[in-house]
Amino acid sequence: MSLRVHHIEINSRSLADAFHSILAFSRTTWDSNLRSRMLQLQPLKENLERLIFVYARPGTDAAPFDRYAPGLNHLAFTLPTREAVDAVRMDLITGELKRLGGVELDENKYPYAGGPDYYAFTFLVVWTDSNLNL
Repeated sequence: MSLRVHHIEINSRSLADAFHSILAFSRTTWDSNLRSRMLQLQPLKENLERLIFVYARPGTDAAPFDRYAPGLNHLAFTLPTREAVDAVRMDLITGELKRLGGVELDENKYPYAGGPDYYAFTFLVVWTDSNLNL
């Protein structure tokens, strides 16, 4: 089974700056309104459905990790079936996620952690030199 990237969400203090800095990276069209809360690039590559830039929350800083600060908010992957989602979640909870010191977020919302239209789970791992053995 292979994971496919569904989207990458990046927080930015300025959607206009994010738009202009990534514009040369792409030949695709943008679904954007620079006054809205986000802009989306669709599709970036065959295996990536969306690259999303979202305004960073005021008063946030990149260190220590804050998912709403400027920088990477999250990566989202897609799987072919609900059973595959369940299997990957179980593998992460019992194995790799535990080893890396990760935690499942919104566990009480599973399997609709992404909202009523998404069969999903969310987890947080802050990668460091120590838990990656770099």
